[in-house]
Amino acid sequence: MNDDEIWHTASKMYDMIVESIPKPERKMEYDYIEDCLEYSQTDKVLTICYGQQKLWDNRDEAYIYFTKAYFSSEGSEKERYATILAGIDSGQRICPDEY
Repeated sequence: MNDDEIWHTASKMYDMIVESIPKPERKMEYDYIEDCLEYSQTDKVLTICYGQQKLWDNRDEAYIYFTKAYFSSEGSEKERYATILAGIDSGQRICPDEY
């Protein structure tokens, strides 16, 4: 299975399941996708902001994008971006805006 197939499978799994899982249990879904990404050994990162998923081929690109967003926002929006930035910075493969 190549990296794109792994991402496609993980993305389909996310779309089908995550909405039916109560919030406290979503951590398990993220763990499954995290395992798929670890297996692929790529620098890709999946960000989830305001419910929209974006797959970044490069962790640095995502970090730059969300840093700019962070400094041009305020309040709860800024907190969302900070949460994503913390995830990217700590090496997480999936970085949602809330946990």
